[in-house]
Amino acid sequence: MCDECKNKYDKSKKESYKEYKKNRKDNREQKFYSSKEWIIVRDIVRRKYNNICLYSYYILHEIKYVDYIHHIIELKEDWDKKLDKDNLIPLSDKVHKIVHREYDRSAKDKKQMQELLRELKRKYEKEFGTNLKS
Repeated sequence: MCDECKNKYDKSKKESYKEYKKNRKDNREQKFYSSKEWIIVRDIVRRKYNNICLYSYYILHEIKYVDYIHHIIELKEDWDKKLDKDNLIPLSDKVHKIVHREYDRSAKDKKQMQELLRELKRKYEKEFGTNLKS
């Protein structure tokens, strides 16, 4: 990525995150997402999947950079999975919105989306292996 594109990408990512953070209600979650532990795990997951959105890659057949590291099982459902790398998947902003729309539609749709996200991780790991274990 050239410097100009990187600067545009970084600026867009910051603005997107600001909006996301502003709309997040849970203070415990807010605090967690600013924690050193989360930042370390988030960055490990980004590197593990080469900073690409797996849904965009496999479903939309396009390469998009990561904007969010998404908890497949949400924090409000299982706080103990907050740093579980098996529960984390890299997503673009557009896909993150798609995923949450499915999560909000119905319990059945949410479960189907969660299984799809897990399958995308398995597919990537089978196809490319994993370049980071920690």
